[in-house]
Amino acid sequence: LVAEHLLRLGRKRILFMGDTKLPEVAQRYEGFRRTLRAAHVVESKDLHLSVPFDVGVARAALTKLLGRRLGFDAVFGCSDLLAITAMQVLRERGHRVPEDVAVVGYDDMALASFCEPPLSSVHQPVQAAGVAMIDALLALLQGHPAAPRVLPVSLITRQSSADGS
Repeated sequence: LVAEHLLRLGRKRILFMGDTKLPEVAQRYEGFRRTLRAAHVVESKDLHLSVPFDVGVARAALTKLLGRRLGFDAVFGCSDLLAITAMQVLRERGHRVPEDVAVVGYDDMALASFCEPPLSSVHQPVQAAGVAMIDALLALLQGHPAAPRVLPVSLITRQSSADGS
């Protein structure tokens, strides 16, 4: 969803921020890469910033990356926390969001709509996920296998990617 959205906006050099050693982040990254390939956009290995869900580490890594002057026109933070950190670092370094760099997060936490600019984000059905987890746990406790479930997500566009108003 994020890659399709950013490509529709004409963004081609998209930085992915997230630790792909985590299974859910690895899935997000694979979908992101698959979409870039389908659009014939060459992915740059330099535009994958492997960072944990830690603001201090993410801030330092992005600051270092910006010092290398690689140039990117969008950021996909695999969490809202990473995306918000990216917006702060970009602004501190004189980049305008979304004019220079569009930013999209993942989670759609309540804070996303109160950022400046408000953060575009992938919305997860957190309550439904909680119910699914409890159902899986109960099934396991009763000796039944718990099949993996994939819940639908949706992209909420806001001003950080110049497509919300």
